[in-house]
Parts: sequence; structure tokens; C-alpha cells
Amino acid sequence: MGGGGNTTTQSSTSEPWSAQQPALQKGLAGAQNLYDAGIGSQVYQGSTVIPFANQTTQGFNAIEGNAAANMNGQGLSGQYQGIIDSGGYNSAQQGAMSQMQQAAGGYQNDPTYQAYRQNTLGDVSNSVNEAMSGAGRYGSAAHTGALTDQLSAAGSQMDMQQLSRQDAANQNLFNMGQAGQGNLATAYAGMGQPAQDLMQVGGAYEDLATRTKNDELRIFDEAQNKPWENLGRLNAVATGAGNYGSSTTTAQGPSANPFMQAAGAGLSLAGLFGGF
Repeated sequence: MGGGGNTTTQSSTSEPWSAQQPALQKGLAGAQNLYDAGIGSQVYQGSTVIPFANQTTQGFNAIEGNAAANMNGQGLSGQYQGIIDSGGYNSAQQGAMSQMQQAAGGYQNDPTYQAYRQNTLGDVSNSVNEAMSGAGRYGSAAHTGALTDQLSAAGSQMDMQQLSRQDAANQNLFNMGQAGQGNLATAYAGMGQPAQDLMQVGGAYEDLATRTKNDELRIFDEAQNKPWENLGRLNAVATGAGNYGSSTTTAQGPSANPFMQAAGAGLSLAGLFGGF
């Protein structure tokens, strides 16, 4: 007679620790609520482009106005064109060149100097005549030789001194003309300085607007991420894998240089939905 065997069936159930279950259930419900509400999926709808400040715009307009007023032969560009048309010399330099040419042609072309020279040589002649007359040698060969030598020496000395004075005056005139050309460029740069100052002030306002926009983006970013981060912490507590800590946010102050240039002042935008 065959004997019947006994079969034993054993079953087991694996589930979270009972103390964990409320936290897990709460986390699942919270996640569902956040998902249904669209938290974390929203897109920032505002513009992140910082517009020019009023001062910057005014500076741009002033620079554009100065440029337009000094182009195509107008204003300073007309003076530059005149210099170019004159072979690279302004009026003062042209005058110096003319006098240089006159000096190169000979001091005989200067009537004022010739009159002065004639008077001076007349004085020399009278002095020699008086000396020779007192010596009783007036009209002699010695008288004639002495008169010739004195007049020649005095005339040559005067001519050399005159030429030296003319050269110095012409050089000064030429240098003044050269400085005048440089002054034109300096004048144009000076006209644009108020506009540059305005743009620096505008750059400071744009820096403030940039930092304000960054803070607005930070608030939006945290509003999207913090609820999910809190759920992540709750889940970590429930599973025993919690990683606790704190974070610090630093307030934004003015830039090191409050007069930053508008160009290059970009936004350091925080990335949305960073990992947690």
C-alpha cells in the first residue's frame, strides 16, 4: 500500500518597514501633486536681454551726432580735407614754407631788413670816416681799405644773424602748424568725451539691471526646484539614505568698477532643474 506524502507551501511578503511606509506614501502623493500642478516644468517667460540704459542711449546719440557733423567735408573733416588738399600742410605751415622759400632766395627780398641794414652800415661808414678824418688820413688808401673791411664785416655779420633769426622763426611756425593738426584730432576726441561719460553711467545702470534679472531668475529657479528637492529629502529619510546639510546664498553687490562698459555685460543665468 503506497503511502501519501505531505506537501508544505511557504509564502513570504517583502515590504518596507512599517515606520517607513507613511513617509513613502506621503512622498508619492506629494510627487503626484507636484507633477499634476506642473511644478518644475514651467518655462521662464520673461526676457533675459538687458536693454540699454537711458544714459547709454543718449551717449550713442551724441557720438552719432558728432560723427555726422564732422563727415563729408563738414566740421573737423573739412579742415583735415583742406590740409590733405594742400599737400599735407595747414595754413600756418604753408606760411612757414613760403617764408622758407623767401629766405632760400636770399635776404635781399626782405625790404624791412634791407632798410635796417642800410642804416646800420651807414653808421659804420660814418664812424670810420670820423676816425680817419681825426687821424688826418681821410681819403687815403688806408681810409678806403678800412672802410671796405668794416662795411664788409658788419654786413656779413648782420646777414648771418638775420638768416639765423629767419630760420628759427620759420621752424617755430612750422612746429605750430604741426601742433595744430594734432589739436584737430584732440578736439574731436574731446567732443566725444561727454558721450563716453554718459555711456559709463549707463553701463553702471545696466550692471544693476543685470544683477536684478539674475536674482529674478534665481527666485524662479528655486520655485521650480525646491519642492522637488524637499520630496527628495523626504524620500532619503524614508529609505535611510539621507544626506543632510544647508546652503548659503550670497547677496549681489555692485560691480568692482561701477562704470563698467555696456558691451560685454552678460547674464550669468542659473541653470534650471539642477540635479539633487
